[in-house]
Amino acid sequence: MSFRKSTLLIMFFLMTVSTANATISYITDDNICLYHCLPQSSYPVLRGHEFTITLVGQYVDLSTKVEVSGSGMYVNNIGTASGSKTVQLEVLDSASGTYTVKLRYLVELNGPDTFKVVVVQNGSIGRVTVPTLTQPFSDFDATIDGTNMSNITVFSADSDVGGPTTPDPSIVSTTSSTAKVNIHYKSGNVVRLNTKIRIADKAGGDACMRDRRYCYKLADGSTDVPISEVAPNFVSAAALNHSYSTLPKEGETLTFYITLIEAAKSGGEKVFWQLSPSSSFAAAAGSGTDFNPSVVNTVTVPAGNKSQSVIVVFKNAPDGCPVQGCVAQIQARIEPQPNFVVGEFRVTPVPLIPPRKLSTPINPIPPEQ
Repeated sequence: MSFRKSTLLIMFFLMTVSTANATISYITDDNICLYHCLPQSSYPVLRGHEFTITLVGQYVDLSTKVEVSGSGMYVNNIGTASGSKTVQLEVLDSASGTYTVKLRYLVELNGPDTFKVVVVQNGSIGRVTVPTLTQPFSDFDATIDGTNMSNITVFSADSDVGGPTTPDPSIVSTTSSTAKVNIHYKSGNVVRLNTKIRIADKAGGDACMRDRRYCYKLADGSTDVPISEVAPNFVSAAALNHSYSTLPKEGETLTFYITLIEAAKSGGEKVFWQLSPSSSFAAAAGSGTDFNPSVVNTVTVPAGNKSQSVIVVFKNAPDGCPVQGCVAQIQARIEPQPNFVVGEFRVTPVPLIPPRKLSTPINPIPPEQ
């Protein structure tokens, strides 16, 4: 076959390839693209580093040259396989912004294949400050000092990311040197929370969670930022023992449970409690509960326990209480807690042991003689 014919055949083949739209389907690497990165999204890189990536797609192995726009970055072709091309991105310290990398072909009817590369910021984390809280919480804002903070994103670094007990962090506001990060606990109020977060340039997407080189660093070089918060312990619930399946009757001994949000600290936690209407209740002899209907009573939840029982006698229902029952309350709070936690229950004026009805008098009066 003559040289002219060979050249024409090669050109015809390349034109056919170009007409068939040689395109990059996805990008792989050993770090952030383990599940494939799409070429429509910018591939994140860091200044002063080299990155080796593989471009996968039909006919990309037929490209003849790799180019990059702008200064501050070099791109080198280091390997070709069927349907893929491996390139090395050399990012200089002067690199910034977004670059376009082009795969060039001998014949380009539809132009070169392209993908974007974005240079992301790296930064440092300094002091972390949390507010002093006076009550249990599900949210608080931590203030974090650092560098290059104006365009950051935040991730949870806890082991069970997305789990029901894992806090969700989010950015509230930023400046170049400070960020305010909201920590939200999804499962309700707590009095103690320990969590870890990671911070990175928003332009890098979630690369920080796949490769810690993209994360901002603490002074010791670590990337997981610890955040801890604590608040005073509070009463979370006060309730009548659920084992009562019917309304409490007059004369019945009742057990209530007062529960804290967190187990009591060393030395125990003093709880203030009362019943309403107080005149309907009396102390239960031998129960171990000190109860005085005329005052606010106290009981101590032992150290390490979350709840404590109190036992009283339901003496009598308030005036006007129907047989169907009326509402009574147990109220409890811990010393720093501003308001009582109220637990409602119903009582009935029906006596526990109804009076015995006799068919005949015990001592009948003898008839007069």
